[in-house]
Amino acid sequence: MRRPNEANREKFITAAVRELEEHGVSDFSIRRVARRCELSCAAPYKHFESREALMLEVIRHINKKWLGILESTVTGYRERPLREQIVAVCMAYLTFLCTYPEYQTIIFMNDRVFPSEMLAEKGKLSQASEDLIAHYCASVGMSEANRRRKTFIVRSLLYGAAIMINSGAMAFDSESMSLVRESIEREFDLA
Repeated sequence: MRRPNEANREKFITAAVRELEEHGVSDFSIRRVARRCELSCAAPYKHFESREALMLEVIRHINKKWLGILESTVTGYRERPLREQIVAVCMAYLTFLCTYPEYQTIIFMNDRVFPSEMLAEKGKLSQASEDLIAHYCASVGMSEANRRRKTFIVRSLLYGAAIMINSGAMAFDSESMSLVRESIEREFDLA
């Protein structure tokens, strides 16, 4: 059984996700977070020293969820060719973005508003796919310019598809997922 303090901490993180989704970083209010949890405005400060500390914990919470999914995906594809690993990780990330649409607002927030520690934490979300793409490009002798282009195109495909799916412009079904998968695979057919 959880201690009440742990339960409250998790409630604050969940409420902070909603707060960031609705108000962004610049208008983030720890008071509204407390109100959402039906606790006093001082209660969050028992768990987080500042609003920035709470926002950092939100990003860490998102990372923790993603890293659990990433770990199981990488484990399942470890012995497969790099291209298959890239596609598997990318499709897992797209599924993550569509399964947790409330995280999308935070993941896509303008990085200029985040302090450096939050930026570093946020950067962990896409690091695995970027590392796999870099490793693949190096293994086949692609130039740095091609690696940057492929990274850009793959990220654009994933983020664009997530936005379209979460907005209802595209269905979250096997046909849409196949379209994204084929597009990523096609990108690696090109030199």
